[in-house]
Amino acid sequence: MATVSTSASLAKTALVEIGIAAVTFPAAIPLAPIIMINQCDPEAIITTGQVAMDFRGELAAVRSSLESTVAGLSQSQWHGKDRVAFEAKVADFGREVLGLEILVATMGAGMVVVGVILFVVVLVYFVVASVLAILAALYWSMLASVVLAESAPAVMEVATGIAEAGLTMINGIVDVASTTAATIAGFIGAGMVVDTGFQFAAGNTDVLGDLLQATADGADNALRGILSRVERGFFAGKIAAGPDLLPALGYAGLTNLFPYPGSDDTQLGPGGLVDNANPYVPDYNN
Repeated sequence: MATVSTSASLAKTALVEIGIAAVTFPAAIPLAPIIMINQCDPEAIITTGQVAMDFRGELAAVRSSLESTVAGLSQSQWHGKDRVAFEAKVADFGREVLGLEILVATMGAGMVVVGVILFVVVLVYFVVASVLAILAALYWSMLASVVLAESAPAVMEVATGIAEAGLTMINGIVDVASTTAATIAGFIGAGMVVDTGFQFAAGNTDVLGDLLQATADGADNALRGILSRVERGFFAGKIAAGPDLLPALGYAGLTNLFPYPGSDDTQLGPGGLVDNANPYVPDYNN
């Protein structure tokens, strides 16, 4: 079985805990859809960003090697028109690599930043959900006690205050994450433009066709992501609405807490019917 990251485990645990709290305290209900929608594995995002940064280092080494190769050939060893043409070609290739470096570095750094913010999101909503779940257990145990039943409303009041404060805090961090992700996406888009410009200027006239082909190849994956977001948004609305709370929470649990079909990962990914169906849908760009 695959090793499950700490952040993924906390996210799934919080989903169970907020379900317990939501059926106990009405003030906890607005937290449930937020926690469901923001199911993620921040550590996996950070790791992927670090891999991209490492690849950027490899590209820099390639560019440095190209420059060293040219510098290592003296004019006495090789001169003339062929030498000039060779240097021009190497310079063009170097610019192409530089453009790719910029793009990869932007993507890597962006993923690390977003991953760190999402880790904070998961940590905060886990703490809030854990406290509310503990209070829910205390509330029901007090109601079951003849002696303590009259004090149960005090627990409800405390839980309501924590839920409201937690909702404000989590919404604020989620907004920061969304704004940061949108900004970084803009930088990545600009990086793609820069990379395409470098490639085209270096004589790679196929770069536009390659970009269109890559876009077409990734269209099916993008569609799945959109459908997954729509699905989770729909059920999040059902949770928030109140009357459909229990069925919607049941959906969240059944589709988020179990392994994907054919996978040994037990708690990775946001879950949902679309995500769980992915193994059965061909990936058309392969």
